Amino acid sequence: GDARMGSGHKAGLQSGQDFLKEDKNIQRRRHEESQAMVDRYGMGETIQRNKGGAEESRQRRFLDKEEQKKLNLGSVQLRQREQAMEQFARVQQSTFARGKDDAEIEDLRRGVIREGDPMANAISSRKSRQGDKPQRPVYK
Repeated sequence: GDARMGSGHKAGLQSGQDFLKEDKNIQRRRHEESQAMVDRYGMGETIQRNKGGAEESRQRRFLDKEEQKKLNLGSVQLRQREQAMEQFARVQQSTFARGKDDAEIEDLRRGVIREGDPMANAISSRKSRQGDKPQRPVYK
């Protein structure tokens, strides 16, 4: 036979048409071989390895949906969700009608930082220093 290169093509000078025809034959032959392997052995299971080369456990990779959702959320979102659940539980326990003198609603209303508030930066920095509630300014 003819001398062949590592890619399977004929070595030496040849026309573009001959090269393309040979290339298509090589591609078709490789596809048939790989399809025969899949038909015989099936698709293999993907093996995940860590940095050391050891296989990672499959249980660790397949987390249930709830754990995956928790991992996708950040700590702030989890904290906000817990606070919302606690708030909902408190609302369920309280009386249905709330008046304008309800301290909890008033605290929530005052704690909201609105867009365009000129004092928002001062209040938020004071909140971060002192905790959740804004502190009244101290004049010396």
